[in-house]
Amino acid sequence: NADGKQIITIIPASDKELAERNAALEAFKKNLIGKPLTPFKIPGLDYKVWESDQLRGRVLVMNFWFTTCSPCIREMPVLNELAAGYSVKNVIFLAPAPEKAIQIRKFLKKNKFSYNIIPAAGDYIHAMQIQNFPTHFIIDKNGIIRQVFIGFADDIKEKLKTEIDKLLKERW
Repeated sequence: NADGKQIITIIPASDKELAERNAALEAFKKNLIGKPLTPFKIPGLDYKVWESDQLRGRVLVMNFWFTTCSPCIREMPVLNELAAGYSVKNVIFLAPAPEKAIQIRKFLKKNKFSYNIIPAAGDYIHAMQIQNFPTHFIIDKNGIIRQVFIGFADDIKEKLKTEIDKLLKERW
């Protein structure tokens, strides 16, 4: 922190550091996949209260992001396309962010994001131990985390679509 602002310095990692980081990310994913999603009851940007228990029976796609995350912003156009493709299907797209609603509304004036946005979700993000952004969760109709994608990927739309389609075919 400097003058009340958080400063992040990015230093190229050594091969050993990269291997350790990748191992930590895989351990994080392994710890979540197959486990129930931590329950939540939080208001969205539209004031609708989203409650995990009420989403049972639907596939849930969660994107953890924040307004100054360049990779998060970069993937938004393809995430919007993805969400549009499921507008009449049994899929819910939620996007928890740590910033307050006023900051997010200002951001959305310049950037379109079609997910149901959850502002001021820092406590939930912390509870889920999210430290890398963007992070995507795919949750099945029973509330079980079935897949986790961490970081930006050019093919994120295809990866998410594959997992969503697989879960839509499953009975619950």
